Amino acid sequence: MPVLNGYEATKKIRRTEGFREVPIIAITGSFSDEEVKRGYDVGITDFLIKPVAPDQLDLTLKKYLQVNEETSKKRILKENDQHIAYSVLLESLGNDTETTQEILKQANAFFELALTDLSTCLTNKDLESLKLLVHQMRGVAANARFIILADTLKRYEEISAIEEYVETDFLNEIRAEIEAIKKQIILYIR
Repeated sequence: MPVLNGYEATKKIRRTEGFREVPIIAITGSFSDEEVKRGYDVGITDFLIKPVAPDQLDLTLKKYLQVNEETSKKRILKENDQHIAYSVLLESLGNDTETTQEILKQANAFFELALTDLSTCLTNKDLESLKLLVHQMRGVAANARFIILADTLKRYEEISAIEEYVETDFLNEIRAEIEAIKKQIILYIR
């Protein structure tokens, strides 16, 4: 931004009476752990990564506007009982099949590594790293149109104690959904 960067603008908004609790959604071209932590520290509520897909924007706004989520999901998920909203992803990428397939491959590789990292965070009882990783995974899942996984991860973002992740069988639930996604990816990648 020309006058203030997003962090400074957020600080200024948070200091203004009547705006301390207003959701602030940052739209960013880069998304590092450091930027996310810094953003949360100054009061940013959530992040969207450029280019922002219309359905991701819709989901994020509805999250903070408390709109009926079930209606939103039905509209976004045009492919019932699918783990990947492939047609939505393809359309958001200008019907470019090659790019769509590459995104699916990269997202699949990301989640393979993320599963290992999740396990490590749980073993080490590192709640801060776990919450950050869950948030990043949700962003990737939403951008890759893994709607079921994104919704599942969203539920887990609200957890505030490491024991709650263990008690809910978190890792097995995420692992099972990622396996289902992998099986579906095979259908789309030739």
